[in-house]
Amino acid sequence: MSETLISSDLITYLDGDIQEPNLALPPTSLTLLKTTTEIIIHAASSINLVDPLHKLSQSIIGATERLAHFALSCPHLHRLVYISSAFANSHLYAEASSRAAVDISVRETLYPLHPSSSSPSISTATTYEELQSRGTTTEYESRSSDFPWPYAYAKHLSERVLLQAFNQNHDQSPNHTHDAFPNKLLIIRPSIFGPAQNFPYRGYSVPLSTPLTTLATMVSLTPSIRFHAATRAKHPDTEVTADEVPVDVVVDRTLFHLAYGSVGIVHAVCGERGRYAFKELWDDGMAVRKLPWRLRMTWLDVDWHSPRLHYIARLFVLYGMSFNFSEERTVELWDRVPEDQRQGLNVFKDYSRGFDLADRKEDMRVCARALMSYFGYPKWIGSLL
Repeated sequence: MSETLISSDLITYLDGDIQEPNLALPPTSLTLLKTTTEIIIHAASSINLVDPLHKLSQSIIGATERLAHFALSCPHLHRLVYISSAFANSHLYAEASSRAAVDISVRETLYPLHPSSSSPSISTATTYEELQSRGTTTEYESRSSDFPWPYAYAKHLSERVLLQAFNQNHDQSPNHTHDAFPNKLLIIRPSIFGPAQNFPYRGYSVPLSTPLTTLATMVSLTPSIRFHAATRAKHPDTEVTADEVPVDVVVDRTLFHLAYGSVGIVHAVCGERGRYAFKELWDDGMAVRKLPWRLRMTWLDVDWHSPRLHYIARLFVLYGMSFNFSEERTVELWDRVPEDQRQGLNVFKDYSRGFDLADRKEDMRVCARALMSYFGYPKWIGSLL
């Protein structure tokens, strides 16, 4: 598919590197980009949940900052679109320590890391400088256990760095107000990426790019007998949920908001109606498990990084939690758009479709082969899928 895109007369392919100064492009290409670019969609990012913060700092935060300054140097820029993550605010779960707060409501806004802060971007410059010099930050060291992975904090900080860069640029304009989100910045926050529901075809995904597929594969193949996971929910089977959004919904929702001039933060999620209950996910994983012994689930009220948890639960930290991501901005915009302009758009997940591993069998086999190498599983286990 990539070769088809590159060969198209409608696409100009430039071999650069967003982690390098001037995007590692020759001066002629850089000048051409600056003078002709109107929209930049920044979707490049590490999605590794294991890498430490210092390893992610350049691939996620540094590259984003570099691209922001390039975008602001383009005289005809209409919009920079940054593909972030809905889990950039996953620290809210730790802050809502009450057992009653199981399903955490997350609005389309930039939450401060410190609840007492009046601005979410406070000390961003100092924090980013510290990250560049030390490979970590004081605020992350004090709050690292509140994030499921370094990746989530990296996305959180990259949003703040972006907002700071655009606010500094707009400070030069007398019409800019600090209360308004910069009028050229759009942040899209997908939840858990899932296979496409329609385009280019149902079930399409890049192997190893859909976490719930990988999770289902690991659960179905682990030779363990017991599975310990962390939760504070009293009824995990129904109260614990997972928000998985089809990849084509993320694409169409991004283009939809871009076409109608949205700025600020937009969640690209399946929403409250489309989330999967834990029992649905677990039952599907157990249905494809071919080992002769069952995997017994036990819920523990412990920290989500506790060594008492199963290694799969420590990797997929959000296993026992629930987030209710708002999609209010998309609903409001959808209601304003004329019916004839909605045709063919996958802006919302098809709520009639439940979690189904049938369309993921080939991806699960790819995952199985990767797991054999990474965890040293016997080859015969991988052949069970």
